[in-house]
Amino acid sequence: MMASTTLAQVRERVESAFVRIAQTRMRDFPLSNAALSVQLVGLRDWGSVRIGVLITPWSINLLLLPGADTVGADAVQSDDGFRRLGSDEQQHWTLPSASYAFYGLEDDAIGPYQTCSLFSPALEFPTQDAAVETAQAVMLALFQPPDLESDVATGPVSRRELLHGRLSAASTADP
Repeated sequence: MMASTTLAQVRERVESAFVRIAQTRMRDFPLSNAALSVQLVGLRDWGSVRIGVLITPWSINLLLLPGADTVGADAVQSDDGFRRLGSDEQQHWTLPSASYAFYGLEDDAIGPYQTCSLFSPALEFPTQDAAVETAQAVMLALFQPPDLESDVATGPVSRRELLHGRLSAASTADP
């Protein structure tokens, strides 16, 4: 197990890794948004994992990493259930707002991580500030439990519903 890593260190490591990716294999990606740059927004500890919103020119994703003592290439599975997944495998995480499917990836600089796509491609954002505001709103919405007195959706909430603040079954019904 690696030594404890601070949120600031993790943010720096993730952003550096994705800046490198942006400058190399994604440099000429035709669906990139030139108004966006790499930024990890709202990174926080949640249980013994870490979660935030990763903005890149080509997508905006929820990013889930192993916790403070398991970040890096040595992380395989932690006590909290974080698993190293293949790119075609998914793991469901139940946050206060709903359950979400995350897919596994790995990078030499940051080790294993999981993502849940929010916007791909991220072409609808005119500025970095607009993307950051959306990422901040997502982080707030993720950790808001559904109103128990309303008709709460019984299944997983779609990304579109989350981003529009529609967390109940009644809000997803046709008008």
